[in-house]
Amino acid sequence: MLAKIRVHKEGMGSSLPRAVDLLRFSESDIRERLLEKGYAYDEELLVIGFEDWECDINMTLHEAYMLKIVLEQYYDGDEFIICHMIKSHRPVEDLIYSHYRFLSKSEVETMQHILKNSDQNSLVAYFYKVNNWVNLVQSYIEAGILLNTSRGFYELHE
Repeated sequence: MLAKIRVHKEGMGSSLPRAVDLLRFSESDIRERLLEKGYAYDEELLVIGFEDWECDINMTLHEAYMLKIVLEQYYDGDEFIICHMIKSHRPVEDLIYSHYRFLSKSEVETMQHILKNSDQNSLVAYFYKVNNWVNLVQSYIEAGILLNTSRGFYELHE
């Protein structure tokens, strides 16, 4: 989790010369090091991307550490879903508060799981409303219930 960090001071910003490993260093470690370099301890720090994940994003350092907790505690260190959501331009809040679990590589199995508790009349009415299978699947993706990734489908887990 190599974060590219910018320091903002009085409306001016400058990037740190190298990425910082958020899995290795705490926020206070980073701030102590910046203090040694002449910055104030409470300087505004923004993460502008993750070098090892090859993705750009704007978030506060605090949000990045919240994302680290999600990565370690929910995804067991597998950054795939987080990277997918960043590259799909999902809001930072979604990255932190929306957790997904793998369902299937099969679109049919995925929709069978999603629709298993739907009553037949509601399902027919909804299918009629969306017109076709592709729109049916896409409606669940757009609602954030499903993620369609190169590894398969993931379901929002609450």
